This record gives sequence, structure tokens and C-alpha cells, in this order.
Amino acid sequence: MVMDANTNLAGAELTGAEPASAETVGAEPAGAEAVDAEPAVAEAVDAGPWAAKPADADAGGVDAAQGPPPRRPGAWPGVLAVVLAAACAGLVAAGVAVALTGDFAVATLLAQLAIGCSIAAIVSGVVSILLGRGRRWGIAGCVLGFLANPLVAVVVLRTVDGI
Repeated sequence: MVMDANTNLAGAELTGAEPASAETVGAEPAGAEAVDAEPAVAEAVDAGPWAAKPADADAGGVDAAQGPPPRRPGAWPGVLAVVLAAACAGLVAAGVAVALTGDFAVATLLAQLAIGCSIAAIVSGVVSILLGRGRRWGIAGCVLGFLANPLVAVVVLRTVDGI
């Protein structure tokens, strides 16, 4: 940049105004209020990552301090569906093993427990799917609960037997 008599140190042209002196360089224009940015910076640093943002810095214009993000709901209904379906499969296997020994009363009781467990797994899976609390677990629990149901197994085995 070429310096001549019409430019000051910043490179702006002078238009008849008097040259800037040390007193007028830091002075504020007439009518302007003094703004102290130091406390706002100190508050933002002290408040951590959830400090309040200025209204213009946020697209939504939220001015209040925001807390930590909300926790995701637990996936316990979906996990419960899978656990119940696994218990159902275990009850069916135990019922078949007991039936092979000839104790049909205990095998019938185990089959009835397996049917109840299967229904509970399907209901828990549907609830988890609808509420969005462990959807993948809920889908797996519904499928396993349906397939492990002894009544479904009887229908499938009769169909396969006829082929």
C-alpha cells in the first residue's frame, strides 16, 4: 500500500477530517454506549458447554440456558420380549424332553407355560415397537415368540407331515 498525505495508517482516505490522534483513536462515536464484552466472555467460559447462547446465534432464537440433552428411553420392553421368547423356547424344549420320558402331565403344564410366555413375548414386543423403545429387540422378540409357540409348532409340523 502506498502512503501519501491523504491516507492514514489504516489506509482509509481522509475527507477533510482532522487526523486521528491518540485521544480520538479509542474514543467512541457520539451517542454510542460503551459495551463491555469481557463479562459475557467470562460467563460463557464458566458455564461450560451448556451456556446460554445469544438469541441471534441460534436459529430458533432460544435465549434461556439449555441443560444436557435428554436421555433416550430405555429398550427394556424389547429386551423383555426377547428374554420371554427365549424362555418360551426353553420351556418347549423341556416339555418335549419330559414328554419323551412319558410324563405327559408335566409336559402339558410346560407347554401351557410356553404358550403364556409366547403371548407375553409378543405383547411386550408389540409395545416396544409402538413406543419406539427397543424396536429391533421388539421385532426379534415378536418373531421368536411366535415361532417358539407350541401351537404354531404343532400347525407347522402337521403341514410339513402332509407334504
